[in-house]
Amino acid sequence: MFEERQRWVPCYLKTSFWAGTSTTQRSESINAFFDLFVHSKTCLKQFVEQYGCALKFKAEKEFQADAESFSKLVPCVSKFPMEKQMQGIYTMAKFKEFRDEVVGKLYCDIIQWDGGKIYHVKEEVKITEDFYKTVYFIVEYDSGLCECKCSC
Repeated sequence: MFEERQRWVPCYLKTSFWAGTSTTQRSESINAFFDLFVHSKTCLKQFVEQYGCALKFKAEKEFQADAESFSKLVPCVSKFPMEKQMQGIYTMAKFKEFRDEVVGKLYCDIIQWDGGKIYHVKEEVKITEDFYKTVYFIVEYDSGLCECKCSC
């Protein structure tokens, strides 16, 4: 029976519209996004209409995020010129991620220093919203070449 599936499977699925995709072909975020608009019983006509609505909804959300980014500023946490520059370039969401990285660098601790060439550094790295992990790494600075190397 399994070997003859190309003959009988279409009979059972001919009333189903799959839009040429399966769950394994779509990422979880795309899956969740389309779940707002379509379901397993959606016919082709409804799919086309809902697909248009989904794209419009996504474009609106992006437009709102852009508008909010241009009308509001997330405050900087340092006086670094680089942070100020990124504040003007990134969207609010991306700048918040960048700002978290800056905060992480501000709170690095030098745990050993070998006369200005090798630094042993300890940093608390944010893994999730509530979980931080302590990471140790070595930074080597060559003042002659003006180069830094990091084991991170």
